[in-house]
Amino acid sequence: MKIIKLFYLSSIFFVTSSLYASVPEGAFTSFHVKAKNVDAYINYMKENTEAFEMIGSDIAGVCIVKTGNEYPGEMFVWNAFPSIEKAFAVSELYDPMNTTSAFEKLRSVKYSATFKPIKEFDLYTSCEAFGIQAEYIRDGLVWDVWRNNLVKVIEEGNFRQVICMMTINSLCLYSITEFMDDMFVLKEKYGMNNPGIDLNILRWPAFMSPLNLPDSEKKKLHKKLADWYEIKKDHPLMMDHEKAQIERLIDYIDVVEQGHVETEEDKEKHYHDFKSFYEQYDKRKGHDIREAFPDLVEWYDTIEVDQSIPDVKVNDGRITHFESGEYKPDIGKKKQQTLPPAIAERNKKSKGKVKWQKIL
Repeated sequence: MKIIKLFYLSSIFFVTSSLYASVPEGAFTSFHVKAKNVDAYINYMKENTEAFEMIGSDIAGVCIVKTGNEYPGEMFVWNAFPSIEKAFAVSELYDPMNTTSAFEKLRSVKYSATFKPIKEFDLYTSCEAFGIQAEYIRDGLVWDVWRNNLVKVIEEGNFRQVICMMTINSLCLYSITEFMDDMFVLKEKYGMNNPGIDLNILRWPAFMSPLNLPDSEKKKLHKKLADWYEIKKDHPLMMDHEKAQIERLIDYIDVVEQGHVETEEDKEKHYHDFKSFYEQYDKRKGHDIREAFPDLVEWYDTIEVDQSIPDVKVNDGRITHFESGEYKPDIGKKKQQTLPPAIAERNKKSKGKVKWQKIL
């Protein structure tokens, strides 16, 4: 049996609908593990499907917890069955604690669960850009796999609706209209809610915010989005909340200068952090921002990154200094180190004093 890696980057969760909805058919099992190497574990399961064939599930997949995980390698394998009886029978057909040495080396077992949905539910997934740009923004996502699996669950799943959550960051603006065009291709085939889109503006970290692009890029991307919406706003399959969220985003890019972070006024600092982050992202993850975002390169290459960031001693995580006043261990350091220009300018404006407020 083939494992379908349904949504690699985003947690899958369900939102119940009407209290009077009919009880859906089928049931699920979830097998929660700590994987020593997530990719290796997934690949091994794809190549060795005997366990899935043994339990006879209709469809299977994985969910990887990447945000708010309780431990490294947190994930679970889920299986769908035509009835709750078949789901409960899994415990008699397969014992994950008594398996091959290969599986034992790849993961440690946490717990398993069997459940039956008692109401109709909505399925949520996440993406906000198109093709190679989506793959760059969401490390690990493979566009064709995600897109094919989205179609598969729409065609074969028993959901009330499928919603694509879009986290609106600076990079996604370069292909957001192409992405929404593709979602409307699916809407025209499968209906207004399959998929629906839900736009949520990223505000933190501030250097990823759509507000912290240079004005020339913001104007260009704002015009692209506004022109697209002018053509698309009367589409019969665009829902009211989608219209409102797109209009809000257009106004946000055009009007708002400073978001929720006071330091957003210091654009040079955020430009520095933007390039510093994505240089390391490319190096560590094997990406190439220049290949994925060629329209960004001219501005990106003008940013100078300070490479003299000092090493910071890491403690066990406890807060050791929370008194009001100046953070004492930093007093001596300020005299010894050269700060990045943007930070030096900030300190000059604040006369070198950073106030800490007691909160406990």
